[in-house]
Amino acid sequence: MKNNLYSMYNDSQKISFIYKNSSLTKKDIDEKIAVLETNFCNIFENIENKRVFIDIKDRLSFLITFFAMKKLNIATVLVPIEIQPQIFFEPGIIYISDNKHHPEGIFLNEDLSFVPGENFRIENIKDFENPYELYFFTSGSTGKSKNIGKHSLNVITELAELCNIYSIQNDDVFLCIPPIYHIYGFLFTLLPIFASAVLDLNSFFTPESIADYVNASKIDYLVAVPSYYSLFDKLNLISSFSKLKGAFSSSGPLPGEISQIFFNKGVRINEIYGSTETGGMAYRVFAEDPNYSLINYVKIKNYAPAQEMELFISSPAISVEYDEKTGYCTADVVKIIDEKHFTLLGRNTRFVKIHGKRIDLGFISANFRAYLKKSHGIDLNENNIFVGCQDENIYMLVELDKPLDIARISRELRKIVPGYAIPKKILQTKIPRNEMGKINKIAIETIINNINRQ
Repeated sequence: MKNNLYSMYNDSQKISFIYKNSSLTKKDIDEKIAVLETNFCNIFENIENKRVFIDIKDRLSFLITFFAMKKLNIATVLVPIEIQPQIFFEPGIIYISDNKHHPEGIFLNEDLSFVPGENFRIENIKDFENPYELYFFTSGSTGKSKNIGKHSLNVITELAELCNIYSIQNDDVFLCIPPIYHIYGFLFTLLPIFASAVLDLNSFFTPESIADYVNASKIDYLVAVPSYYSLFDKLNLISSFSKLKGAFSSSGPLPGEISQIFFNKGVRINEIYGSTETGGMAYRVFAEDPNYSLINYVKIKNYAPAQEMELFISSPAISVEYDEKTGYCTADVVKIIDEKHFTLLGRNTRFVKIHGKRIDLGFISANFRAYLKKSHGIDLNENNIFVGCQDENIYMLVELDKPLDIARISRELRKIVPGYAIPKKILQTKIPRNEMGKINKIAIETIINNINRQ
């Protein structure tokens, strides 16, 4: 197995690309990488220990820039294009963008030439200690986007296993909708490259345009997020995907009913469960089995059959430091089935202290869902509930079309959970989400603050 991402790319000789109305071979991409590399080195003679921030919108330019940096062995930070430079920019970095002019950065033109900003000074570029080869900004659902480092081997290990699980063929065509700067979009953009398959680099912005393109083109695998699959169903577009070999979903739980609807139309949506820190941990097709299967390289460290617990794992895809003996705590509550399978009880699990007592919000969520199913016959999806805590008061948001008797539910919950764990507020409302389909906790805090002020 190759130990760096440029070697991984360079050894995949049969890969090809589709970009706009053209087909590109690896030779075409290699020539573009060489052009960018030359233009870059004409500006920076000394590139050792430097750090490059890539803020590039065009998918082809993104890949060319990324692989050029990996060829030059430069630590690379992948920046979400919606984040303004003043939020992440730090002195001494090399900032490359094709969509923002920054006075201290360099702008990438379509011909792969660079235009330095008016305040760019080569002497201001400094050396960095780079413990990782690449870095990702997390989605920022908690309000603060963290910068998470990854090693090439973390990524390559996961790519190899995904190839084994899904038996990717050389002529399979992948269309990846999530942005490349997101760990999920990044992995599934690299997957067809790793597998020497075909990567379609076209960009789409509406569910209708995606459906029309997939219906009219040879696309074998669609990579999208849960919110898109829900929109495909809502807009009656599922028939456009009937020719797919399969689809992938991640970045949040896919509603079980959506998985079933697609499955009934002949489309298997493969959910990949993981995070930026852990990489891929497990997978499932909900319509076939709602339980998750662990990816082969993942081991449960606190294995206890039939128990509900926080999940601790070990995995070569984890990039952050953790105790190998106890494992990495994923902060998710699961029910262990056996050494390779588990039921996910809640992805937004957090522990909080109320009046000195440690309370697991994930178990409150799981108990509430169990209560609704038993008392009201409502099978509430884990993606349609959020339990939070503010000022030592628990609150709960429930997204459900059927109206609920909140006062009655609050009374009956006292029979299920201790009094100090009863939600102070239960709101039946639409749960805010960000552009990646993840729960927007900042927007939720605003809702709760507005209610408290009333």
